[in-house]
Amino acid sequence: MGYQKKGWFAMKANHDSNGTSQVPVEIVRALRTVIRRARIAILLRGAAASVASALAAFLLLMALDATVVIFSQTARVALSCAAYAVAAAAAWWFLARPLARSFTLEGVARILETRHPELQERISSTVEILTSDDHPAVKGSEALIRALTEQAVRDATVIRPRSEAPLAPAVPMLATAAIILALFASMLAVNPQKTAFLLVRVAAPMINLPNVHAVNIEVSPGNAVVAEQSPVEITARVKDRRVSKAALRMTLAGGSERSEMMTPALSTNPSERVFVFSVPAARQSFRYRVLAGDALTRFYDLRVVPPPALRGVDMNFAYPAYTGLPPKTEQNAEGSISEIAGTEVSITARLNKHVASALLTVQTQSSSLCVTGTPARLADGTPAYSFRFALQPYINGSWSLRFTDEFGLSNSKYEKTIRTIPDAPPVVTVRHLEQREMRLNPEEILPLFYSANDDFAVAKMELCADIDGRQRTLELPAEPESNSQARVAGSFMMTMSQPPFAKASRITFQIRATDNLPPDLKGPQSGASPAYTIILDPSAPTFDEQALNAEEQALRDGIQKALQATEAARNAGQTAAARLPAEEQPGQETARKIEEARTRASEAGGILERAAESAQAGFFEKTAEDLRRISEGPLQQAARAADMIALLDRPEDRAEKAREMVRDLGEAAVQLDRALKDIEKTSPEVRRAVELSRLAAREQQLAAAKLEMEKAQEAAAEEPPMTPDEWKIAQERIAERLAKLMQADPSIAAAAAPVLTQQAETFASLLMDAA
Repeated sequence: MGYQKKGWFAMKANHDSNGTSQVPVEIVRALRTVIRRARIAILLRGAAASVASALAAFLLLMALDATVVIFSQTARVALSCAAYAVAAAAAWWFLARPLARSFTLEGVARILETRHPELQERISSTVEILTSDDHPAVKGSEALIRALTEQAVRDATVIRPRSEAPLAPAVPMLATAAIILALFASMLAVNPQKTAFLLVRVAAPMINLPNVHAVNIEVSPGNAVVAEQSPVEITARVKDRRVSKAALRMTLAGGSERSEMMTPALSTNPSERVFVFSVPAARQSFRYRVLAGDALTRFYDLRVVPPPALRGVDMNFAYPAYTGLPPKTEQNAEGSISEIAGTEVSITARLNKHVASALLTVQTQSSSLCVTGTPARLADGTPAYSFRFALQPYINGSWSLRFTDEFGLSNSKYEKTIRTIPDAPPVVTVRHLEQREMRLNPEEILPLFYSANDDFAVAKMELCADIDGRQRTLELPAEPESNSQARVAGSFMMTMSQPPFAKASRITFQIRATDNLPPDLKGPQSGASPAYTIILDPSAPTFDEQALNAEEQALRDGIQKALQATEAARNAGQTAAARLPAEEQPGQETARKIEEARTRASEAGGILERAAESAQAGFFEKTAEDLRRISEGPLQQAARAADMIALLDRPEDRAEKAREMVRDLGEAAVQLDRALKDIEKTSPEVRRAVELSRLAAREQQLAAAKLEMEKAQEAAAEEPPMTPDEWKIAQERIAERLAKLMQADPSIAAAAAPVLTQQAETFASLLMDAA
């Protein structure tokens, strides 16, 4: 009893951990083999059922996807989920659920005994008793149990697991799975690309793929980013000539889908059809796909974004220091640049958005300059970019701004002209010196009145002379006009008898002005007057005499031309005045004569104005005033009368106005003739005054020369400007010329007295010094 109690407790204790330890090994091995075979059969059948169900569901969906155009992404996902659900249900029903059942030795034994009644439940009873936790007294006699066990062991040895747990129940399902797999394999063999594509579409419906018929459709631009308000053209190239129409299906921002028919277009490829859909001005982003027959393409995203756009350009110009100009700022500038070379240009471009690239390009025919912009901070936070560059000399071209955002979109073309204003060299003017070559007396004084204009400042003025082959440069005095160094003027007396011009025979000179352009800008620059040549000839008339002759001749020529024009105007006016009383309206010939009179009167007035301007501040200043009065008086009145004729209604009024015009023209002719006579009368007096003035000036020169001779004798180091003999000859010439003047006009003696007195004093002084 002690042993039985121990075995019973042992069996009880080990029931949970090792409940089969009391069952003979032969029985356990036989039953477990049957269980293993049963599980293998369940596994094969369940796996085959799962695979067959999944493949069948997917093949069905693949067939549906290949034959029916499914537009809704939700429907595709729902169908794929249904296929996955079928596969999961089959796996649960045929695999997971059977495998989850508990296979006990006792249960398997009972199944076997049900099939084999001859076993008389010995195996199941043995397993039940030996694995029971009951008290040995309840189980019964151990001898009986032992005998039962021995019989059960003999029965277990005759059990055939292959026949008791055959795999035959799994064969139909395996065959079904094999058939479906064979079908799928044949599809892969015949058209692997299409089959795999359909499988991917069914297995992963969220992937953005076209349907199987659209794999050969080319859509452009596909996924794209376009500028707002820009035109967009969507093109679909279908490799199927049977397709006669196509539609563009657009999904807008709100999720709604809209279909638009595409327009057929010509194609250079005979095997394809082309369809086009145009958007004149893109305003909003959208997704789209193309439906052509049974072909439905994948989704494409067309993103519409605002391109970079200029809001305004601000410009600042910092001028070179030598110009003295203050900086200049232009807000919302037009953009064209025309500034002096060396100017520092700062440009701030205001945009609608930040960009990835900002580039300024200066382009000329021979060169280009690229400047990368840097972000600028504005007070209002507006996106802006700054550019800085210096204007180089001789630029003439264009400059442009190009901004590119992260999508590669650029601003609309912004191009403006740019040119460098060259710093022009000074312009030198010599006034009252009309002749380029002149013959002067060696005792002459040539007055030079000059001026120079520059962009910014004249640094210096010089007289550059070639004196009988010797080069000399003299700095000339110059004073700024109007407190600006850009315009200077001055005067210089070229005394031919004084160094460096004394004893010369030929002098060629120019007046040169130099500006303040810095060397780094290829300066300084110089400008010069025309070259003047002086031939020194003792027998030549004086400069004043030559100027007097030229001015007198110019006045005479001007008055003669004005007189001819006035006479022509008067003749035309007389003809018109004779015809007007008989004409209700002025005839063509009469009108032509009136116009001729007006034109010739205006021409005469213009000639007189120019002649008066040339003679102003000259030798015949009074005559110039008379000519201006004639131009502004009768000639202008005649021109106004000619204009009034056409405005009058009555013939007699027009005739009277024409006669008034003729009278004014006649008065002008009389005054012009009087002006010619005044010149004839005034000319000798002017000439004598000029000669007397020259003699007085020459006497002053001789007095100065005498002083220089005295200083030279005292110093005994410098050569005097003239010798005593030369001085004596010069005095004799002055005396001879004065005698001729007084002989021609005795009244000039009073005016000549100071000259004679000066001559006598200097001559006596010279004789005393010589003694």
